[in-house]
Amino acid sequence: MTGTRRFHRQASGRRADHRGRRAELWARVWLVLKGYRILAHRFKSPRGEVDIVAQKRNTIIFAEVKARGSLQDAKEALRFRQRVRIEGAADHFMKTLRQRPGREKSGDYTVRFDLIAIVPRRLPRHMKGVWRTGPYA
Repeated sequence: MTGTRRFHRQASGRRADHRGRRAELWARVWLVLKGYRILAHRFKSPRGEVDIVAQKRNTIIFAEVKARGSLQDAKEALRFRQRVRIEGAADHFMKTLRQRPGREKSGDYTVRFDLIAIVPRRLPRHMKGVWRTGPYA
């Protein structure tokens, strides 16, 4: 691979990362405006990662943020393999939540997996309960 090609690929990756971080920020602001409390963002665990972890009353959401040209593209961008990584991060997060002093047991919460679509020139679209899995179904 030539040096110029490598530079363009790296620049493209940086632009995508910047666009993703901006979309995640916009999604967090949107959730706060809707009454959610952000517990974590870009949460990583040995089993996976999730863009946003938020809470509203007794519901904890694990939200994936997708910035795409259309709402349909955003929905289709959430693949099975990515859902598995998000579920792994959710399991890890709930186990650590259970171990924190002064916190209620994680069984006292409802867990939901959401998608937040960021589409140009439109407000964010928060799609609740996009999929269900295992102990959270």
